[in-house]
Amino acid sequence: MIAVRGLVHRLSSSGLHPRVLLNHIDLAVERGEVVLLMGRNGSGKTTLARYMAGLLLPTEGSITVDGIPTDQNPREIRRRVGLLFQESHEQLIAQTPLEDVAFGLENLTLPPSHIQKRAWQALERVSLAKKALCPIERLTPAERQRVALAGVLAMNPDYYILDEPDRTADQEGLALLLALVRQLRAEQKGVLIISHKEFWRKHVDRVVYLEHGKATETGPAGVRGSQLGGSRRRELERACRSPSPFRVRVRDLSFAYDTVLALKGFSAEITPGEFIVITGPAGSGKTTLVELLAGLARPTSGCVLWNDTPIHALPAKERVRCVGLVFQEPYQQLLGESVREELLLGLIAQGISLSEGEQRARWACQAVGLDWELIKEHPSHRLSVGEQARLAVAAMLALRPHMLILDETLATLDPAGQAELLVLLQELCAQGMTVLVVASESISDVGSRLWVLEGGRLLYDGPPRIL
Repeated sequence: MIAVRGLVHRLSSSGLHPRVLLNHIDLAVERGEVVLLMGRNGSGKTTLARYMAGLLLPTEGSITVDGIPTDQNPREIRRRVGLLFQESHEQLIAQTPLEDVAFGLENLTLPPSHIQKRAWQALERVSLAKKALCPIERLTPAERQRVALAGVLAMNPDYYILDEPDRTADQEGLALLLALVRQLRAEQKGVLIISHKEFWRKHVDRVVYLEHGKATETGPAGVRGSQLGGSRRRELERACRSPSPFRVRVRDLSFAYDTVLALKGFSAEITPGEFIVITGPAGSGKTTLVELLAGLARPTSGCVLWNDTPIHALPAKERVRCVGLVFQEPYQQLLGESVREELLLGLIAQGISLSEGEQRARWACQAVGLDWELIKEHPSHRLSVGEQARLAVAAMLALRPHMLILDETLATLDPAGQAELLVLLQELCAQGMTVLVVASESISDVGSRLWVLEGGRLLYDGPPRIL
């Protein structure tokens, strides 16, 4: 059993009273048990996971694994507890999936033949054996997460801590995860799943909520939508006011990675004020499409015309005023050391004065639910993944683009955060901004238009409710 007793974690602070993130947490995970840990972004779920895996050592409270304190025998703890990181880039170090999975096994000093056999078996369990020798950088984020999971499976620990293993998973990936969790339970492994998805409730033994520093099994208050106040609405009107109309025409757009076509013959038109939801299974070309729409890549054939100019040919300074893209993995676009620096970088590059930049940054933080005064000096790399996503959205909003594209951003947020962001996006659209949202899961009653992609092709373009 993993037993957490009285765990306290305080955030470092220059003030006299640092904020307590984990406040006398008690939690246990037994062998053969599957526990779901839920909570809002920034509530401390990932921090708690790192304590349970022995990556952080307690200064207040205690953590034991089968009676062994985590601060007394770290090597044994890490043999018994496998942690799947929330972000796969923190876990993957090799060039191919097979090399990466084998790396951890090499530390066990197993014979090379045993290492290869276990690595192949682990990749088969996550349905990636066919891509075992493929360069990792060519895999989708969902596939990279499965490579990291295979690395944990190959080590065969007694306990599995899976930190948002489903964030980038489509329905097929979610079914694969569920089958694996059921196998692990049958093998008498202890499993802690950290997730925002309600899907897991009926497949686990217990649900624990982390809220305001406390762990409970009673559940948080219900998720409620929000409305924008008058001052925020007026600022939105200013932010969305376009100095001139625009038109985006996509003509027979195709893109290939080496010889593999990721997008094939896509054509569409986008007009101001549309709210378009883009969906489809993993690997269907959604991310490739939005990167081309934002001018971040040159098409293999076809074109994306912003008015009458290919968007990839526009100067970067002009292009970012046309389209703001929030990446699927927000850490990739956060360059500033602090939240304040991150928000001001793009504004200063646009020639915005420091005083106006501060005003825009403050408003953008407020719009996405970040407290500017509390967070402005906080290191951006130490934010939770959900907070990083909010920051990336804020950075784009501060630039006031005509078109805002979010690539799987909703998947990084807890349910309340998703509801809040959708309210903001709908209001932005109502004020004239064009919004495109990529989502592997369907979003009900959202958007004026739906694009469904599969195999790199556009299967459907029309009203969401008709589909």
